[in-house]
Amino acid sequence: MDLDGVPTLVAGTQPHAIFVGVRTWWILQRQTWLWWGLALVLKAPLFWVLLQEHGFHHSLYGWGVEGGDTFSYFTPIDSLLTGNGYQPDLRMPGYGALYLLLRVFTTEPGAGVVILFLQPVLAALACAALAHMAHLVGLSRKWCLAVLIASATAPILTFTDVWLATESFCMSALILGLHQWFAHRTTGSTIALFTSGSWLTWAVFLRPVCAVVLGLVALSYLLRRDTGLRQRITQMLLFIAPFLVLDGAWTLRNWRVHQAFHPLANSLYYPEFKEAPTYALFNYLQAYGGAQAWWDPQADIRWFNVREGENARPGRLIDDDVEPPWFAFSERCTRDSLQALAADMKAWSEQPRGSEEARRINERATARADRLTAMFKEDRPFVHHVTARLRLLWLQLKRSGFVPLFETHFRGDPPFAPIIEWYDKLWYWTLMPLGLLGAALTLGRWSHPSTELRWLAGVVIAFSLVHPFVFRVCEGRYLIPLLPLLLLFAVIAARNLSRSRA
Repeated sequence: MDLDGVPTLVAGTQPHAIFVGVRTWWILQRQTWLWWGLALVLKAPLFWVLLQEHGFHHSLYGWGVEGGDTFSYFTPIDSLLTGNGYQPDLRMPGYGALYLLLRVFTTEPGAGVVILFLQPVLAALACAALAHMAHLVGLSRKWCLAVLIASATAPILTFTDVWLATESFCMSALILGLHQWFAHRTTGSTIALFTSGSWLTWAVFLRPVCAVVLGLVALSYLLRRDTGLRQRITQMLLFIAPFLVLDGAWTLRNWRVHQAFHPLANSLYYPEFKEAPTYALFNYLQAYGGAQAWWDPQADIRWFNVREGENARPGRLIDDDVEPPWFAFSERCTRDSLQALAADMKAWSEQPRGSEEARRINERATARADRLTAMFKEDRPFVHHVTARLRLLWLQLKRSGFVPLFETHFRGDPPFAPIIEWYDKLWYWTLMPLGLLGAALTLGRWSHPSTELRWLAGVVIAFSLVHPFVFRVCEGRYLIPLLPLLLLFAVIAARNLSRSRA
Protein backbone atom coordinates (compact mmCIF):
# COMPACT_ATOMS: atom_id res chain seq x y z
CA MET A 1 0.00 0.00 0.00
CA ASP A 2 1.15 3.56 -0.66
CA LEU A 3 0.65 6.55 1.61
CA ASP A 4 -2.91 7.02 0.38
CA GLY A 5 -3.88 3.42 0.96
CA VAL A 6 -3.62 2.70 -2.75
CA PRO A 7 -1.92 -0.57 -3.67
CA THR A 8 0.83 -0.25 -6.28
CA LEU A 9 1.77 -2.47 -9.20
CA VAL A 10 5.47 -2.82 -8.45
CA ALA A 11 6.57 -4.62 -5.35
CA GLY A 12 9.19 -2.96 -3.18
CA THR A 13 8.53 0.60 -4.33
CA GLN A 14 7.65 3.55 -2.11
CA PRO A 15 5.24 5.69 -4.08
CA HIS A 16 4.16 9.12 -2.98
CA ALA A 17 0.99 10.99 -2.16
CA ILE A 18 0.71 13.13 -5.28
CA PHE A 19 -2.76 11.73 -5.93
CA VAL A 20 -5.42 11.29 -3.31
CA GLY A 21 -6.72 7.81 -2.70
CA VAL A 22 -9.02 6.09 -5.15
CA ARG A 23 -11.86 6.24 -2.71
CA THR A 24 -13.06 8.92 -5.16
CA TRP A 25 -12.91 8.57 -8.92
CA TRP A 26 -9.62 9.62 -10.44
CA ILE A 27 -11.28 12.09 -12.81
CA LEU A 28 -12.86 13.91 -9.85
CA GLN A 29 -9.69 14.29 -7.85
CA ARG A 30 -8.19 17.74 -7.39
CA GLN A 31 -4.71 16.57 -8.37
CA THR A 32 -6.05 15.22 -11.66
CA TRP A 33 -7.48 18.60 -12.55
CA LEU A 34 -4.24 20.35 -11.60
CA TRP A 35 -2.14 18.07 -13.78
CA TRP A 36 -4.72 18.25 -16.58
CA GLY A 37 -4.55 22.03 -16.45
CA LEU A 38 -0.75 21.99 -16.42
CA ALA A 39 -0.72 19.75 -19.50
CA LEU A 40 -3.09 22.14 -21.30
CA VAL A 41 -0.87 25.12 -20.45
CA LEU A 42 2.18 23.27 -21.74
CA LYS A 43 0.42 22.16 -24.92
CA ALA A 44 -1.21 25.47 -25.82
CA PRO A 45 1.77 27.43 -27.27
CA LEU A 46 2.93 24.66 -29.57
CA PHE A 47 -0.65 23.87 -30.59
CA TRP A 48 -1.12 27.49 -31.64
CA VAL A 49 2.17 27.58 -33.55
CA LEU A 50 1.42 24.38 -35.47
CA LEU A 51 -2.17 25.41 -36.14
CA GLN A 52 -0.95 28.67 -37.65
CA GLU A 53 1.62 26.77 -39.71
CA HIS A 54 -0.75 24.13 -41.10
CA GLY A 55 -4.32 25.23 -40.39
CA PHE A 56 -6.60 28.22 -40.90
CA HIS A 57 -7.04 27.45 -44.59
CA HIS A 58 -10.82 27.98 -44.41
CA SER A 59 -11.45 24.52 -45.72
CA LEU A 60 -14.65 22.51 -45.61
CA TYR A 61 -14.17 21.47 -41.98
CA GLY A 62 -13.08 24.77 -40.48
CA TRP A 63 -9.67 25.67 -39.12
CA GLY A 64 -8.05 22.27 -38.71
CA VAL A 65 -5.67 20.58 -41.08
CA GLU A 66 -7.37 18.27 -43.55
CA GLY A 67 -5.26 15.30 -44.52
CA GLY A 68 -5.87 12.92 -47.39
CA ASP A 69 -8.02 10.71 -45.16
CA THR A 70 -10.18 13.40 -43.51
CA PHE A 71 -13.02 13.19 -45.99
CA SER A 72 -13.29 9.40 -45.54
CA TYR A 73 -14.27 9.93 -41.90
CA PHE A 74 -16.67 12.86 -42.31
CA THR A 75 -18.15 12.51 -45.81
CA PRO A 76 -20.01 9.27 -44.91
CA ILE A 77 -21.73 11.14 -42.07
CA ASP A 78 -22.77 14.02 -44.34
CA SER A 79 -24.00 11.46 -46.85
CA LEU A 80 -25.98 9.75 -44.11
CA LEU A 81 -27.56 13.03 -43.03
CA THR A 82 -28.70 13.75 -46.59
CA GLY A 83 -30.35 10.34 -46.83
CA ASN A 84 -27.81 8.75 -49.16
CA GLY A 85 -26.49 6.18 -46.72
CA TYR A 86 -23.04 5.73 -45.18
CA GLN A 87 -20.87 6.39 -48.23
CA PRO A 88 -17.97 5.89 -48.85
CA ASP A 89 -18.22 2.84 -46.64
CA LEU A 90 -14.57 2.30 -45.66
CA ARG A 91 -14.05 3.39 -42.06
CA MET A 92 -15.37 2.31 -38.71
CA PRO A 93 -17.44 5.25 -37.37
CA GLY A 94 -15.34 6.08 -34.30
CA TYR A 95 -14.36 9.53 -35.57
CA GLY A 96 -17.53 10.03 -37.53
CA ALA A 97 -19.80 9.35 -34.54
CA LEU A 98 -18.56 12.48 -32.76
CA TYR A 99 -18.84 14.44 -35.98
CA LEU A 100 -22.43 13.20 -36.35
CA LEU A 101 -23.31 14.34 -32.85
CA LEU A 102 -21.94 17.80 -33.59
CA ARG A 103 -23.51 18.02 -37.04
CA VAL A 104 -26.93 17.77 -35.42
CA PHE A 105 -26.29 21.21 -33.94
CA THR A 106 -23.91 22.93 -36.37
CA THR A 107 -22.40 23.02 -39.86
CA GLU A 108 -19.46 21.12 -41.32
CA PRO A 109 -16.95 23.88 -40.39
CA GLY A 110 -18.50 24.24 -36.94
CA ALA A 111 -18.20 20.51 -36.22
CA GLY A 112 -14.62 20.50 -37.47
CA VAL A 113 -13.62 23.41 -35.22
CA VAL A 114 -15.17 21.78 -32.13
CA ILE A 115 -13.30 18.53 -32.85
CA LEU A 116 -10.11 20.53 -33.44
CA PHE A 117 -10.22 21.95 -29.91
CA LEU A 118 -11.50 18.78 -28.25
CA GLN A 119 -8.42 16.90 -29.47
CA PRO A 120 -5.81 18.80 -27.40
CA VAL A 121 -8.16 18.93 -24.38
CA LEU A 122 -8.54 15.15 -24.33
CA ALA A 123 -4.84 14.71 -25.14
CA ALA A 124 -3.96 16.81 -22.08
CA LEU A 125 -6.16 14.56 -19.94
CA ALA A 126 -4.29 11.58 -21.39
CA CYS A 127 -1.01 13.24 -20.30
CA ALA A 128 -2.35 13.42 -16.73
CA ALA A 129 -3.47 9.78 -16.97
CA LEU A 130 -0.02 8.75 -18.17
CA ALA A 131 1.56 10.52 -15.19
CA HIS A 132 -0.85 8.68 -12.90
CA MET A 133 0.11 5.38 -14.54
CA ALA A 134 3.72 6.25 -13.74
CA HIS A 135 2.60 6.73 -10.13
CA LEU A 136 0.79 3.38 -10.11
CA VAL A 137 3.92 1.55 -11.23
CA GLY A 138 5.89 3.09 -8.39
CA LEU A 139 7.74 5.99 -9.98
CA SER A 140 8.58 8.93 -7.72
CA ARG A 141 7.06 12.39 -8.01
CA LYS A 142 9.93 13.77 -10.11
CA TRP A 143 9.61 10.93 -12.63
CA CYS A 144 5.82 11.39 -12.83
CA LEU A 145 6.33 15.08 -13.47
CA ALA A 146 8.89 14.25 -16.14
CA VAL A 147 6.34 11.98 -17.85
CA LEU A 148 3.71 14.75 -17.79
CA ILE A 149 6.03 17.45 -19.13
CA ALA A 150 7.59 15.23 -21.80
CA SER A 151 4.22 14.02 -23.09
CA ALA A 152 2.59 17.47 -23.04
CA THR A 153 5.46 19.22 -24.85
CA ALA A 154 6.14 16.55 -27.49
CA PRO A 155 5.92 18.29 -30.89
CA ILE A 156 5.02 15.09 -32.71
CA LEU A 157 2.04 14.50 -30.40
CA THR A 158 0.77 18.09 -30.48
CA PHE A 159 1.18 18.01 -34.25
CA THR A 160 -1.57 15.37 -34.45
CA ASP A 161 -3.89 17.57 -32.36
CA VAL A 162 -4.17 20.09 -35.20
CA TRP A 163 -5.01 17.44 -37.82
CA LEU A 164 -8.55 16.27 -38.49
CA ALA A 165 -7.59 12.62 -38.38
CA THR A 166 -7.90 9.84 -35.81
CA GLU A 167 -4.38 9.79 -34.36
CA SER A 168 -4.96 12.30 -31.56
CA PHE A 169 -8.20 10.82 -30.24
CA CYS A 170 -6.85 7.29 -30.70
CA MET A 171 -3.77 8.08 -28.62
CA SER A 172 -5.95 9.60 -25.88
CA ALA A 173 -8.44 6.72 -25.88
CA LEU A 174 -5.64 4.18 -25.75
CA ILE A 175 -3.91 5.83 -22.79
CA LEU A 176 -7.14 6.45 -20.87
CA GLY A 177 -8.27 2.87 -21.47
CA LEU A 178 -4.98 1.41 -20.26
CA HIS A 179 -5.00 3.81 -17.29
CA GLN A 180 -8.40 2.50 -16.25
CA TRP A 181 -7.12 -1.05 -16.67
CA PHE A 182 -4.27 -0.25 -14.27
CA ALA A 183 -6.79 1.41 -11.93
CA HIS A 184 -8.96 -1.69 -11.88
CA ARG A 185 -6.04 -4.03 -11.25
CA THR A 186 -4.98 -1.70 -8.43
CA THR A 187 -8.34 -1.09 -6.75
CA GLY A 188 -10.74 -3.73 -8.05
CA SER A 189 -13.18 -1.03 -9.16
CA THR A 190 -15.88 -2.45 -11.45
CA ILE A 191 -16.45 1.00 -12.93
CA ALA A 192 -12.76 1.24 -13.85
CA LEU A 193 -12.97 -2.16 -15.55
CA PHE A 194 -15.99 -1.15 -17.63
CA THR A 195 -14.61 2.28 -18.57
CA SER A 196 -11.33 0.66 -19.58
CA GLY A 197 -13.17 -1.52 -22.06
CA SER A 198 -15.21 1.47 -23.25
CA TRP A 199 -12.15 3.66 -23.98
CA LEU A 200 -10.35 0.82 -25.76
CA THR A 201 -13.48 0.04 -27.77
CA TRP A 202 -13.50 3.63 -28.98
CA ALA A 203 -9.80 3.28 -29.84
CA VAL A 204 -10.66 0.27 -32.02
CA PHE A 205 -13.44 2.20 -33.76
CA LEU A 206 -10.93 5.00 -34.40
CA ARG A 207 -8.13 2.74 -35.59
CA PRO A 208 -9.07 -0.94 -35.95
CA VAL A 209 -5.48 -2.08 -35.33
CA CYS A 210 -6.09 -1.24 -31.65
CA ALA A 211 -8.01 -4.52 -31.51
CA VAL A 212 -4.56 -5.96 -30.76
CA VAL A 213 -4.48 -3.97 -27.51
CA LEU A 214 -8.05 -4.84 -26.60
CA GLY A 215 -7.36 -8.52 -27.21
CA LEU A 216 -4.16 -8.60 -25.14
CA VAL A 217 -5.80 -6.85 -22.17
CA ALA A 218 -8.77 -9.25 -22.36
CA LEU A 219 -6.33 -12.16 -22.45
CA SER A 220 -4.55 -10.80 -19.38
CA TYR A 221 -7.76 -11.22 -17.39
CA LEU A 222 -8.35 -14.74 -18.64
CA LEU A 223 -4.80 -15.85 -17.76
CA ARG A 224 -4.68 -14.38 -14.26
CA ARG A 225 -3.48 -16.79 -11.58
CA ASP A 226 -4.65 -14.97 -8.46
CA THR A 227 -8.39 -15.49 -8.98
CA GLY A 228 -10.76 -18.33 -9.81
CA LEU A 229 -11.80 -19.21 -13.35
CA ARG A 230 -15.36 -17.91 -12.91
CA GLN A 231 -14.15 -14.53 -11.67
CA ARG A 232 -11.62 -14.27 -14.49
CA ILE A 233 -14.27 -14.98 -17.12
CA THR A 234 -16.67 -12.51 -15.50
CA GLN A 235 -14.05 -9.77 -15.47
CA MET A 236 -13.04 -10.43 -19.05
CA LEU A 237 -16.66 -10.35 -20.24
CA LEU A 238 -17.34 -7.10 -18.38
CA PHE A 239 -14.22 -5.61 -19.92
CA ILE A 240 -15.11 -6.54 -23.50
CA ALA A 241 -18.87 -5.95 -23.11
CA PRO A 242 -18.75 -2.48 -24.73
CA PHE A 243 -16.88 -3.90 -27.69
CA LEU A 244 -19.19 -6.91 -28.03
CA VAL A 245 -22.28 -4.70 -28.06
CA LEU A 246 -21.03 -1.92 -30.35
CA ASP A 247 -18.97 -4.05 -32.71
CA GLY A 248 -21.72 -6.64 -32.79
CA ALA A 249 -24.11 -3.96 -34.04
CA TRP A 250 -21.53 -2.74 -36.56
CA THR A 251 -20.83 -6.30 -37.81
CA LEU A 252 -24.56 -7.01 -38.18
CA ARG A 253 -24.95 -3.79 -40.15
CA ASN A 254 -22.07 -4.78 -42.45
CA TRP A 255 -23.60 -8.21 -42.98
CA ARG A 256 -26.89 -6.67 -44.03
CA VAL A 257 -25.27 -4.08 -46.30
CA HIS A 258 -22.39 -6.10 -47.79
CA GLN A 259 -23.48 -9.72 -47.17
CA ALA A 260 -20.04 -10.31 -45.69
CA PHE A 261 -18.51 -10.75 -42.24
CA HIS A 262 -16.64 -7.49 -41.59
CA PRO A 263 -16.18 -7.01 -37.84
CA LEU A 264 -13.80 -4.07 -38.32
CA ALA A 265 -13.15 -1.78 -41.31
CA ASN A 266 -14.73 -2.70 -44.62
CA SER A 267 -11.55 -2.12 -46.61
CA LEU A 268 -7.89 -1.29 -46.08
CA TYR A 269 -7.75 0.80 -49.25
CA TYR A 270 -9.98 3.17 -51.20
CA PRO A 271 -11.82 1.45 -54.09
CA GLU A 272 -10.30 3.79 -56.69
CA PHE A 273 -6.83 2.96 -55.36
CA LYS A 274 -7.40 -0.78 -55.65
CA GLU A 275 -8.45 -0.25 -59.27
CA ALA A 276 -5.24 1.64 -60.10
CA PRO A 277 -1.89 0.01 -61.01
CA THR A 278 -0.41 1.63 -57.89
CA TYR A 279 -2.11 -1.09 -55.82
CA ALA A 280 -0.27 -3.82 -57.73
CA LEU A 281 2.97 -1.85 -57.36
CA PHE A 282 2.32 -1.72 -53.61
CA ASN A 283 2.38 -5.52 -53.55
CA TYR A 284 5.85 -5.56 -55.07
CA LEU A 285 7.12 -2.93 -52.64
CA GLN A 286 5.71 -4.94 -49.74
CA ALA A 287 7.41 -8.08 -51.04
CA TYR A 288 10.89 -6.57 -50.56
CA GLY A 289 10.11 -3.97 -47.87
CA GLY A 290 9.89 -0.77 -49.87
CA ALA A 291 8.58 2.56 -48.56
CA GLN A 292 5.14 3.24 -50.06
CA ALA A 293 4.40 6.87 -49.03
CA TRP A 294 4.71 8.70 -52.35
CA TRP A 295 4.66 12.09 -50.60
CA ASP A 296 7.97 11.22 -48.90
CA PRO A 297 10.94 12.41 -51.04
CA GLN A 298 12.96 9.37 -49.88
CA ALA A 299 10.29 6.71 -50.50
CA ASP A 300 11.09 3.79 -52.80
CA ILE A 301 7.81 4.23 -54.66
CA ARG A 302 9.03 7.51 -56.18
CA TRP A 303 11.66 5.57 -58.12
CA PHE A 304 8.68 3.96 -59.85
CA ASN A 305 7.36 7.40 -60.90
CA VAL A 306 4.60 7.63 -58.30
CA ARG A 307 4.72 11.01 -56.57
CA GLU A 308 2.54 13.49 -54.70
CA GLY A 309 1.33 15.54 -57.67
CA GLU A 310 -2.18 15.39 -59.06
CA ASN A 311 -2.91 11.99 -60.64
CA ALA A 312 0.48 10.76 -59.37
CA ARG A 313 2.39 13.28 -61.47
CA PRO A 314 5.50 14.97 -60.10
CA GLY A 315 4.60 17.60 -57.52
CA ARG A 316 6.47 20.21 -55.49
CA LEU A 317 8.84 17.74 -53.78
CA ILE A 318 12.13 16.70 -55.33
CA ASP A 319 13.28 13.08 -55.05
CA ASP A 320 15.95 12.68 -52.39
CA ASP A 321 18.44 10.11 -53.73
CA VAL A 322 15.71 7.53 -54.26
CA GLU A 323 17.16 4.16 -55.14
CA PRO A 324 15.80 0.67 -54.33
CA PRO A 325 18.08 -1.39 -52.07
CA TRP A 326 20.11 -4.16 -53.61
CA PHE A 327 17.72 -6.83 -52.33
CA ALA A 328 14.79 -5.28 -54.25
CA PHE A 329 16.00 -7.22 -57.31
CA SER A 330 16.21 -10.93 -58.03
CA GLU A 331 17.24 -13.27 -60.82
CA ARG A 332 14.09 -12.56 -62.80
CA CYS A 333 13.20 -9.17 -61.31
CA THR A 334 16.07 -7.25 -62.83
CA ARG A 335 16.65 -3.51 -62.92
CA ASP A 336 15.50 -3.44 -66.54
CA SER A 337 12.22 -5.18 -65.74
CA LEU A 338 11.54 -2.83 -62.82
CA GLN A 339 12.39 0.19 -64.96
CA ALA A 340 9.83 -1.05 -67.48
CA LEU A 341 7.26 -1.07 -64.67
CA ALA A 342 8.33 2.45 -63.68
CA ALA A 343 7.84 3.54 -67.29
CA ASP A 344 4.33 2.07 -67.25
CA MET A 345 3.52 4.02 -64.08
CA LYS A 346 4.77 7.25 -65.67
CA ALA A 347 2.75 6.65 -68.83
CA TRP A 348 -0.39 5.87 -66.80
CA SER A 349 -0.04 9.01 -64.67
CA GLU A 350 0.12 11.17 -67.80
CA GLN A 351 -3.20 9.92 -69.18
CA PRO A 352 -6.60 11.46 -68.39
CA ARG A 353 -8.47 9.28 -65.91
CA GLY A 354 -11.18 7.22 -67.56
CA SER A 355 -9.62 7.31 -71.01
CA GLU A 356 -9.19 4.15 -73.04
CA GLU A 357 -5.42 4.62 -73.10
CA ALA A 358 -5.29 4.92 -69.31
CA ARG A 359 -7.31 1.70 -69.01
CA ARG A 360 -4.98 -0.12 -71.39
CA ILE A 361 -1.82 1.03 -69.58
CA ASN A 362 -3.44 0.18 -66.25
CA GLU A 363 -4.02 -3.41 -67.35
CA ARG A 364 -0.47 -3.73 -68.65
CA ALA A 365 1.15 -2.22 -65.55
CA THR A 366 -0.99 -4.27 -63.17
CA ALA A 367 -0.20 -7.51 -65.00
CA ARG A 368 3.52 -6.66 -65.04
CA ALA A 369 3.56 -5.80 -61.32
CA ASP A 370 1.63 -8.95 -60.39
CA ARG A 371 4.01 -11.10 -62.44
CA LEU A 372 7.11 -9.48 -60.92
CA THR A 373 5.72 -9.85 -57.41
CA ALA A 374 5.06 -13.57 -57.88
CA MET A 375 8.54 -14.12 -59.31
CA PHE A 376 10.22 -12.14 -56.56
CA LYS A 377 8.53 -14.21 -53.85
CA GLU A 378 9.78 -17.37 -55.54
CA ASP A 379 13.30 -16.03 -56.13
CA ARG A 380 13.81 -14.37 -52.74
CA PRO A 381 11.70 -16.17 -50.09
CA PHE A 382 13.96 -15.09 -47.20
CA VAL A 383 13.80 -11.46 -48.25
CA HIS A 384 10.04 -11.67 -48.66
CA HIS A 385 9.34 -13.30 -45.30
CA VAL A 386 12.11 -11.83 -43.10
CA THR A 387 14.20 -9.00 -44.55
CA ALA A 388 11.20 -7.13 -45.95
CA ARG A 389 9.46 -7.04 -42.59
CA LEU A 390 12.58 -5.87 -40.79
CA ARG A 391 13.12 -3.08 -43.31
CA LEU A 392 9.48 -2.00 -43.01
CA LEU A 393 9.91 -1.93 -39.24
CA TRP A 394 12.97 0.30 -39.58
CA LEU A 395 11.15 2.61 -42.00
CA GLN A 396 8.28 2.88 -39.55
CA LEU A 397 10.60 3.65 -36.64
CA LYS A 398 12.40 6.35 -38.65
CA ARG A 399 8.99 7.96 -39.34
CA SER A 400 8.79 7.27 -43.05
CA GLY A 401 6.14 9.41 -44.72
CA PHE A 402 5.54 11.64 -41.69
CA VAL A 403 4.70 15.21 -42.70
CA PRO A 404 7.33 17.78 -41.56
CA LEU A 405 6.43 19.99 -38.61
CA PHE A 406 7.20 23.06 -40.71
CA GLU A 407 6.88 23.46 -44.46
CA THR A 408 8.09 26.74 -45.90
CA HIS A 409 5.72 26.60 -48.88
CA PHE A 410 2.75 27.18 -46.54
CA ARG A 411 3.50 30.39 -44.65
CA GLY A 412 7.26 30.55 -44.21
CA ASP A 413 8.93 29.11 -41.15
CA PRO A 414 8.81 31.18 -37.94
CA PRO A 415 12.26 32.10 -36.54
CA PHE A 416 11.97 29.55 -33.71
CA ALA A 417 11.05 26.65 -36.03
CA PRO A 418 14.58 25.13 -35.94
CA ILE A 419 14.41 24.96 -32.12
CA ILE A 420 11.10 23.08 -32.23
CA GLU A 421 12.38 20.73 -34.92
CA TRP A 422 15.56 20.09 -32.95
CA TYR A 423 13.55 19.33 -29.80
CA ASP A 424 11.24 17.03 -31.78
CA LYS A 425 14.18 15.00 -33.07
CA LEU A 426 15.83 14.87 -29.65
CA TRP A 427 12.54 13.86 -28.03
CA TYR A 428 11.78 11.08 -30.51
CA TRP A 429 15.24 9.62 -30.96
CA THR A 430 15.79 9.50 -27.21
CA LEU A 431 12.39 8.09 -26.38
CA MET A 432 11.95 5.52 -29.15
CA PRO A 433 15.04 3.33 -28.63
CA LEU A 434 15.01 3.72 -24.84
CA GLY A 435 11.28 2.95 -24.67
CA LEU A 436 11.58 -0.16 -26.82
CA LEU A 437 14.55 -1.27 -24.74
CA GLY A 438 12.62 -0.68 -21.52
CA ALA A 439 9.64 -2.67 -22.83
CA ALA A 440 11.86 -5.54 -24.00
CA LEU A 441 13.71 -5.69 -20.68
CA THR A 442 10.43 -5.53 -18.77
CA LEU A 443 9.26 -8.61 -20.63
CA GLY A 444 12.43 -10.21 -19.32
CA ARG A 445 11.41 -9.41 -15.71
CA TRP A 446 13.85 -6.53 -15.37
CA SER A 447 13.83 -5.21 -11.79
CA HIS A 448 10.89 -7.49 -10.89
CA PRO A 449 8.10 -5.74 -12.79
CA SER A 450 4.46 -6.45 -12.00
CA THR A 451 2.34 -8.74 -14.15
CA GLU A 452 0.44 -5.70 -15.42
CA LEU A 453 3.63 -3.95 -16.47
CA ARG A 454 4.79 -7.03 -18.36
CA TRP A 455 1.45 -7.19 -20.17
CA LEU A 456 1.80 -3.50 -21.01
CA ALA A 457 5.27 -4.19 -22.38
CA GLY A 458 3.71 -6.90 -24.52
CA VAL A 459 1.19 -4.36 -25.82
CA VAL A 460 4.03 -2.01 -26.80
CA ILE A 461 6.00 -4.71 -28.63
CA ALA A 462 2.92 -6.11 -30.40
CA PHE A 463 1.70 -2.68 -31.51
CA SER A 464 5.18 -1.84 -32.80
CA LEU A 465 5.29 -4.96 -34.95
CA VAL A 466 1.73 -5.36 -36.23
CA HIS A 467 1.91 -2.84 -39.09
CA PRO A 468 5.24 -3.88 -40.67
CA PHE A 469 4.98 -7.58 -39.84
CA VAL A 470 1.29 -8.30 -40.46
CA PHE A 471 0.01 -5.58 -42.82
CA ARG A 472 3.41 -4.79 -44.41
CA VAL A 473 3.00 -1.01 -44.19
CA CYS A 474 5.45 1.39 -42.64
CA GLU A 475 4.16 4.95 -42.22
CA GLY A 476 5.59 6.70 -39.18
CA ARG A 477 2.17 8.03 -38.12
CA TYR A 478 1.06 4.51 -37.25
CA LEU A 479 3.24 4.70 -34.13
CA ILE A 480 1.63 7.92 -32.84
CA PRO A 481 -0.81 6.23 -30.42
CA LEU A 482 2.05 4.18 -29.01
CA LEU A 483 4.47 7.02 -28.26
CA PRO A 484 3.15 7.88 -24.76
CA LEU A 485 3.61 4.25 -23.72
CA LEU A 486 7.13 4.28 -25.13
CA LEU A 487 7.71 7.40 -23.06
CA LEU A 488 6.55 5.58 -19.93
CA PHE A 489 8.93 2.68 -20.56
CA ALA A 490 11.74 5.07 -21.43
CA VAL A 491 11.31 6.75 -18.05
CA ILE A 492 11.15 3.38 -16.30
CA ALA A 493 14.35 2.35 -18.09
CA ALA A 494 16.06 5.66 -17.14
CA ARG A 495 14.99 5.23 -13.52
CA ASN A 496 16.28 1.67 -13.35
CA LEU A 497 19.56 2.59 -15.04
CA SER A 498 20.09 5.48 -12.61
CA ARG A 499 19.48 3.10 -9.70
CA SER A 500 21.89 0.52 -11.07
CA ARG A 501 24.65 3.13 -11.23
CA ALA A 502 24.00 4.45 -7.75
